[in-house]
Amino acid sequence: MDSNVFRRRAFTLVELLVVIAIIGVLVGLLLPAVQQARESARRMQCSGNLKQLGVAFHNYAETHGTLPPGIINGGHSGCDAAIGVGETILNHTCFQMLLPYLDQSNIYDRYNFSLPSSSGIHNGGSCNRSTTGTDQHDLVESQVAVFQCPSEPNSSLGTYGGGWYDADGAWRTSYGVASHTNGSWGGSWGGVTDSRKGALGPNGAARMRDIIDGTSKTMLLIETRMDKTSASYGPYWNNGTWTFFIQPSSPLYALNTPHTAAGSGVRGYAWSAGSFHPGGGHILLADGATRFLSENVDLGEVVAPLISVAGGEIVEGY
Repeated sequence: MDSNVFRRRAFTLVELLVVIAIIGVLVGLLLPAVQQARESARRMQCSGNLKQLGVAFHNYAETHGTLPPGIINGGHSGCDAAIGVGETILNHTCFQMLLPYLDQSNIYDRYNFSLPSSSGIHNGGSCNRSTTGTDQHDLVESQVAVFQCPSEPNSSLGTYGGGWYDADGAWRTSYGVASHTNGSWGGSWGGVTDSRKGALGPNGAARMRDIIDGTSKTMLLIETRMDKTSASYGPYWNNGTWTFFIQPSSPLYALNTPHTAAGSGVRGYAWSAGSFHPGGGHILLADGATRFLSENVDLGEVVAPLISVAGGEIVEGY
């Protein structure tokens, strides 16, 4: 029998090029699908983080009869109105108060809450309360996963120290406290009569019965990117700074709105909401539910009413 019958015929150059082209097309079709599936998983995990925080908020409220203060004796602008004469700036946050309800009692128990979490103080002449000049940043050795969105590509560790933003060694969070103002509250939560005020404020917060607009129509937290126009900006979950509160109802700081200052690229400013999820970002409502809020939603008709606890607005279309 002729041995040539059993000889394997090699691919021609044209055939190889065709196969390579087909493989290239298939990979081109597959990669976006893989990336989309991964982002979908990260988005679900991010929503899960907020749900855990929502459960913690409710457990705290059941234990203490109120939601935790957004910030305790914060050294923000105008802090004299919130901190009593003779009291010390502490810069504790609501996130620290939630630690025992997030299975993080080992961290919570290390804190001495009579001492400040950081010594950050607004030095613009509008805060004259005392500060010890110390911090407790070194009590937290690594990021607590529930405070960081898995889609966030930037570092969560603060590297800037001193002044308004004493945060060297503190840990950022992807979930900021939604507020009607960017920090100048003008008093404690209980003393502020502005109908736009949110559920969490300085040295006080709403009880569930105070949320007259409805817990399913009131926002507690909103996503915020860690990389902003300055490396000093937070927010930090274990340290309150001048830029702790997030103001998503402002056109300047709305969800996924880039700041337009020279050299800032697509980063948001200090009080900006934002995420790395296409089209919007997650919010946590006072009833413990999470929603995905579109970045194109109306700020005056939807976002501002979602922040207020007793504004009397009717919120639709989000």
